[in-house]
Amino acid sequence: MAGAGQSSTLLNYEYTDAQPYLGTNYYRLKQTDYNGAFDYSNVISIKVNGNFEMGYPYPNPVVNNVSMNILSANSGITYLRIFDMTGREMYAEKIAVNEGMQTLAIDMTNFASGMYISEIEIDGVSYRNTILK
Repeated sequence: MAGAGQSSTLLNYEYTDAQPYLGTNYYRLKQTDYNGAFDYSNVISIKVNGNFEMGYPYPNPVVNNVSMNILSANSGITYLRIFDMTGREMYAEKIAVNEGMQTLAIDMTNFASGMYISEIEIDGVSYRNTILK
Protein backbone atom coordinates (compact mmCIF):
# COMPACT_ATOMS: atom_id res chain seq x y z
CA MET A 1 0.00 0.00 0.00
CA ALA A 2 1.21 3.48 -0.72
CA GLY A 3 2.32 5.60 2.20
CA ALA A 4 1.19 9.14 2.91
CA GLY A 5 4.58 10.64 2.04
CA GLN A 6 6.70 12.80 4.34
CA SER A 7 5.21 13.46 7.72
CA SER A 8 6.40 14.81 11.05
CA THR A 9 3.52 13.13 12.90
CA LEU A 10 2.79 9.50 13.65
CA LEU A 11 0.70 7.88 10.91
CA ASN A 12 -1.20 4.63 11.37
CA TYR A 13 -1.97 2.19 8.59
CA GLU A 14 -4.08 -0.94 8.54
CA TYR A 15 -4.51 -3.85 6.18
CA THR A 16 -7.01 -6.71 6.25
CA ASP A 17 -5.99 -10.03 4.72
CA ALA A 18 -9.31 -10.99 3.10
CA GLN A 19 -8.17 -14.56 2.41
CA PRO A 20 -5.83 -15.78 5.17
CA TYR A 21 -4.73 -19.39 5.30
CA LEU A 22 -5.96 -21.72 8.04
CA GLY A 23 -3.34 -22.07 10.74
CA THR A 24 -0.54 -19.59 11.34
CA ASN A 25 -0.05 -16.66 8.96
CA TYR A 26 3.08 -14.48 9.08
CA TYR A 27 3.20 -10.79 8.21
CA ARG A 28 5.81 -8.05 8.02
CA LEU A 29 6.00 -4.57 6.54
CA LYS A 30 8.55 -3.21 4.10
CA GLN A 31 8.99 0.56 4.38
CA THR A 32 10.68 2.14 1.35
CA ASP A 33 12.13 5.66 1.38
CA TYR A 34 12.06 8.05 -1.57
CA ASN A 35 15.75 7.27 -2.22
CA GLY A 36 15.01 3.53 -2.52
CA ALA A 37 16.41 2.55 0.88
CA PHE A 38 14.14 0.21 2.81
CA ASP A 39 13.60 -1.43 6.19
CA TYR A 40 11.53 -4.42 7.29
CA SER A 41 9.38 -4.51 10.40
CA ASN A 42 9.44 -7.36 12.88
CA VAL A 43 7.49 -10.43 11.78
CA ILE A 44 4.17 -11.02 13.53
CA SER A 45 2.11 -14.21 13.44
CA ILE A 46 -1.66 -14.55 13.54
CA LYS A 47 -3.40 -17.91 13.97
CA VAL A 48 -6.59 -18.49 11.98
CA ASN A 49 -8.74 -21.22 13.50
CA GLY A 50 -11.40 -23.23 11.75
CA ASN A 51 -11.87 -26.00 9.23
CA PHE A 52 -13.02 -24.03 6.19
CA GLU A 53 -12.64 -20.60 4.63
CA MET A 54 -14.22 -19.23 1.45
CA GLY A 55 -12.59 -16.24 -0.24
CA TYR A 56 -14.44 -13.45 -1.99
CA PRO A 57 -15.59 -14.09 -5.57
CA TYR A 58 -13.44 -12.47 -8.24
CA PRO A 59 -13.72 -10.60 -10.48
CA ASN A 60 -16.71 -8.97 -8.88
CA PRO A 61 -18.69 -7.68 -10.73
CA VAL A 62 -18.37 -10.64 -13.08
CA VAL A 63 -18.72 -10.54 -16.86
CA ASN A 64 -18.54 -14.23 -17.82
CA ASN A 65 -16.62 -16.37 -15.33
CA VAL A 66 -16.23 -15.96 -11.60
CA SER A 67 -13.71 -17.72 -9.36
CA MET A 68 -13.62 -18.41 -5.63
CA ASN A 69 -10.75 -19.70 -3.55
CA ILE A 70 -11.63 -22.13 -0.80
CA LEU A 71 -9.39 -23.45 1.93
CA SER A 72 -10.32 -26.59 3.79
CA ALA A 73 -8.69 -28.53 6.60
CA ASN A 74 -10.45 -31.71 5.40
CA SER A 75 -11.48 -33.42 2.17
CA GLY A 76 -15.12 -34.16 1.38
CA ILE A 77 -18.07 -33.70 -0.95
CA THR A 78 -20.42 -30.71 -0.86
CA TYR A 79 -22.51 -28.51 -3.14
CA LEU A 80 -21.79 -25.07 -4.49
CA ARG A 81 -25.04 -23.21 -5.15
CA ILE A 82 -25.89 -19.81 -6.55
CA PHE A 83 -29.22 -18.15 -5.77
CA ASP A 84 -30.85 -15.06 -7.22
CA MET A 85 -32.22 -12.43 -4.84
CA THR A 86 -35.65 -14.11 -4.73
CA GLY A 87 -34.02 -17.29 -3.37
CA ARG A 88 -34.37 -19.25 -6.60
CA GLU A 89 -31.50 -21.68 -7.16
CA MET A 90 -29.76 -20.69 -10.39
CA TYR A 91 -26.77 -23.04 -10.24
CA ALA A 92 -25.81 -26.16 -8.31
CA GLU A 93 -22.68 -28.24 -8.62
CA LYS A 94 -21.49 -31.17 -6.54
CA ILE A 95 -17.85 -30.51 -5.71
CA ALA A 96 -15.06 -32.52 -4.19
CA VAL A 97 -13.38 -30.33 -1.59
CA ASN A 98 -9.72 -31.18 -1.19
CA GLU A 99 -7.61 -30.52 1.86
CA GLY A 100 -5.78 -27.24 1.34
CA MET A 101 -6.42 -24.42 -1.14
CA GLN A 102 -8.37 -24.83 -4.36
CA THR A 103 -10.04 -22.50 -6.85
CA LEU A 104 -13.61 -22.99 -8.05
CA ALA A 105 -14.59 -21.48 -11.41
CA ILE A 106 -18.20 -20.84 -12.42
CA ASP A 107 -19.46 -19.86 -15.87
CA MET A 108 -22.02 -17.09 -15.40
CA THR A 109 -22.22 -16.09 -19.07
CA ASN A 110 -25.94 -16.93 -19.30
CA PHE A 111 -26.90 -15.24 -16.01
CA ALA A 112 -28.89 -12.02 -16.26
CA SER A 113 -27.42 -8.84 -14.79
CA GLY A 114 -28.14 -8.60 -11.10
CA MET A 115 -27.07 -9.66 -7.63
CA TYR A 116 -26.57 -13.31 -6.64
CA ILE A 117 -25.61 -15.23 -3.52
CA SER A 118 -23.05 -18.04 -3.68
CA GLU A 119 -23.28 -20.69 -0.97
CA ILE A 120 -21.18 -23.64 0.14
CA GLU A 121 -22.30 -25.72 3.13
CA ILE A 122 -19.61 -27.55 5.11
CA ASP A 123 -20.36 -29.52 8.28
CA GLY A 124 -23.76 -27.85 8.65
CA VAL A 125 -22.34 -24.32 8.32
CA SER A 126 -23.28 -22.21 5.28
CA TYR A 127 -20.67 -19.87 3.80
CA ARG A 128 -22.11 -17.16 1.56
CA ASN A 129 -20.83 -14.35 -0.63
CA THR A 130 -22.50 -11.80 -2.89
CA ILE A 131 -21.78 -11.83 -6.62
CA LEU A 132 -22.69 -8.95 -8.95
CA LYS A 133 -23.28 -9.65 -12.65
